[in-house]
Amino acid sequence: MTAADVIARLAQLGYTATESDAAAIEASIVRADTYIKAFCHIDSIPTELEPYAIDRACGEFLSDRRYIAASGEGGNAGIKRITEGDTTIEYSDSTTASGRLDTIIGGLLRTDILIAFRRLRW
Repeated sequence: MTAADVIARLAQLGYTATESDAAAIEASIVRADTYIKAFCHIDSIPTELEPYAIDRACGEFLSDRRYIAASGEGGNAGIKRITEGDTTIEYSDSTTASGRLDTIIGGLLRTDILIAFRRLRW
């Protein structure tokens, strides 16, 4: 997986990467690669997992961007209202742009496909 692969996938998802995103994209590639290898207990990512690895890197990148943007809004990403008496927490609606972004990121970061590639660790 290369940065060009991740940038192309981000473009498919509607995000145009800039020069200033290069370091963050590289970091997300490393995190995705490390996560997959650690989760599956493998030394290299199989060819069959390359598209998933690219999606995982995109999910890592978009998740970082999401929380950086949310921290400027008070850091309450996805939470609409909190009430302490009788404990009410209301999350933002999934039909909003923020909710749709969370759904997309969740889909990119899924782990179900990795289970088929897991190995026992002794």
